[in-house]
Amino acid sequence: MAIIGYINDMNIHTKIFFIILAFCLSFSLQLKAQETKKNYSLSKDTVFKLPPPEQIEPGFLNEMNDIYEECKGDFFSSGHRDCKCYAMSFLEERLKHKYVRRQVIDAAIRNTCYDLENIKGHYFGICTGVQSPSSMKQKKTNIMDYCTCFGNKMAEIFPKIQILNFVTIGNAQTSAYGSCSGYDVRR
Repeated sequence: MAIIGYINDMNIHTKIFFIILAFCLSFSLQLKAQETKKNYSLSKDTVFKLPPPEQIEPGFLNEMNDIYEECKGDFFSSGHRDCKCYAMSFLEERLKHKYVRRQVIDAAIRNTCYDLENIKGHYFGICTGVQSPSSMKQKKTNIMDYCTCFGNKMAEIFPKIQILNFVTIGNAQTSAYGSCSGYDVRR
């Protein structure tokens, strides 16, 4: 009651000042939280808080299984994330928000469960498929060493990408290709 009485006694300019101050502090704390939060999560760092399977509605378990199968069947997803972790992350989020559309949950967890080993292997495979052994021989570059470097560089760069799309991934690939041997393979 004393605080309310004190607020009522303030003039309008003081009230406005305190409202603006509270807004600025709130905004500052939100920015600080965004600065310290990573834009992704690795599967090895993920801990789930799920009830036992018998306490979960069968429809949600089926939906989780669908997410897992779709992830495994998708070239991009399976090459970048741990699909089991991703499906579990989906289920965890679904249990918090039972009535939202699936796309909303997908958007909420899109940067979860990345697996750096999958990323290394994925981009190693892309590299060996793109680089012809004869062109690598001409440049006196061992294709296995070069593509291992490329996979490792992509795993190093990938978590730093703020927004995942074909442009940002293409830029990351160009950077990784160039840093592995000192030349741009597109020349």
